[in-house]
Amino acid sequence: MSRILRFLLIYTCFLSNMIIAKNLGDYSYSKIKLTNGINNIMVEAKSKYDFTAGEISVLSPYISHYPINAYYGYTSKLSTQPINEFSIFQIGSITKTFTALAILKLIKEHKIKLTDTVDKFLPQYKLWNNITIIQLLNQTSGIYDYSDSFLWWFRLLIFSNNWSPNELLKISYGKSYFKPGKSWHYSNINYVILGLIIEKISQKKLDEYFRQNFLKNLNNTFYRPNNPNDEIKNKLVHGYYKNKSDMTNINGSWLQAGGAMLSNANDVSIWYLFFIQQLMANKTIFNSFVNINDGKKLNNLSNIGYSFAVFSMPTPYGLFLFTPGLTSGYTALAGYLPCQNISFSYILNNNFNKQNIHQYLLEKILPIIIGNKNSNIREKCKKGTLFNKIVFPDF
Repeated sequence: MSRILRFLLIYTCFLSNMIIAKNLGDYSYSKIKLTNGINNIMVEAKSKYDFTAGEISVLSPYISHYPINAYYGYTSKLSTQPINEFSIFQIGSITKTFTALAILKLIKEHKIKLTDTVDKFLPQYKLWNNITIIQLLNQTSGIYDYSDSFLWWFRLLIFSNNWSPNELLKISYGKSYFKPGKSWHYSNINYVILGLIIEKISQKKLDEYFRQNFLKNLNNTFYRPNNPNDEIKNKLVHGYYKNKSDMTNINGSWLQAGGAMLSNANDVSIWYLFFIQQLMANKTIFNSFVNINDGKKLNNLSNIGYSFAVFSMPTPYGLFLFTPGLTSGYTALAGYLPCQNISFSYILNNNFNKQNIHQYLLEKILPIIIGNKNSNIREKCKKGTLFNKIVFPDF
């Protein structure tokens, strides 16, 4: 069965489940149970991973039109002020979803095509004249990531200066992991380039473009590649590297369109539901997913794929779409279960440079947010994914 048909089956499953859940109270589970569940997860995770603050947000149509949120901890190690619904964090690569949707919007407006090459918009980078927009979006361009450069993290920690997009491109220019389209490698530079292309086409700074098109209903979300103003900075929870060094003052300039957004879990859950629904409405987008092992077109849902800032991963609860975020002092993830139509996110004020924090949290969160759904529904959701455990990718 083709991958497109599999996606259609999953989407049909999600629609039918929505109708069943709406008409039969048996498929609902209480707000109190979910709230208690995610609160317990945060307490247990704090005990295991020792972070200062974190939050989880779940947006489930079975419960509410609004996210259910759990907050834990304080705004910094030196503060007794608890975090709340106005607290914000760096969300790292979840920023890429805004950049990806901006490209999709420009495609719909016939201002760019997936087959366009970088030099069409940035002619000064002639060595990238055979790299296409879709290769940037699905991380198959092969362009070298500046964060792999010599002493990069030392430079970032010691100098923490304001990087411009062109400075980052200069580090990566002329270097590559492989020829375009021949493999897969996660590289922030791909989305930094996309950000410059969005600005070139729209004739607007990325901050302005995001505010006008995506941020009107997200009151605690800001694109800030450089240092935020005092009002925003006062809401920013301090972030730590390995729960030791305070990294709050290292701004998002080193990530730009690939990771310079500030937000909180409530806003991220709302945004991610909207974002994924926009992607699902366009079958061409789902045709662009590639296998993260070799960069080839994803034809089997038992493999992990990537495109448009989204990983697709099989789980015991059905297909799972997610976007992780990591900065020098923060760890985040936005997730969506298509068959259940549930989005959620979590953000911690600590840098966990190993993926096991995601493995741990997903194993805890997914069973709780699914709740006591009818076993037949759960079996339908699992159909085609073939996995009986969660295996978070190492990328």
